[in-house]
Amino acid sequence: MIKSIIACIKDRVRKKDPFEEHFKTKEVYDRYKYLHPMCKTIIMDSIEFCRKHGFHLIITDTVSTVVEDIRLGRKSSTHREARAFDVRTMGMPEVLINQLVSHLETTYGHIGAISPKSKKPRLIIRHDSGHGDHLHVQLNRGYALPLLKGRA
Repeated sequence: MIKSIIACIKDRVRKKDPFEEHFKTKEVYDRYKYLHPMCKTIIMDSIEFCRKHGFHLIITDTVSTVVEDIRLGRKSSTHREARAFDVRTMGMPEVLINQLVSHLETTYGHIGAISPKSKKPRLIIRHDSGHGDHLHVQLNRGYALPLLKGRA
């Protein structure tokens, strides 16, 4: 009896949160909790939007450290300030990428980071920074969170 209880407890401990399956790595998932609540809302909306269209969305990056940003050659502090995340586009049909971008820009575009060129909000930048094509979703500086210990 005791052995079966222990086995049951071990099995429960090993099970992942189903939400974790939407993150590239456990580290990316663990850092999700540090994101601005608005980023979390957009992630949830994105996951549900893609689910309704039969696609499993993957978040490839959330909050980062200064050292990681330097190593990746990042030009902005959006990930460090917990106001940005990246979405994998690999395997996503082009039409779905366009629909997702349109949906998010329509719903949340007004809180996007201010483009240095146009001086207008820009929520999503699609690019390949050397690590694969992805959507970089970013909020404006008003949503920046203070750095947490270990994130500096």
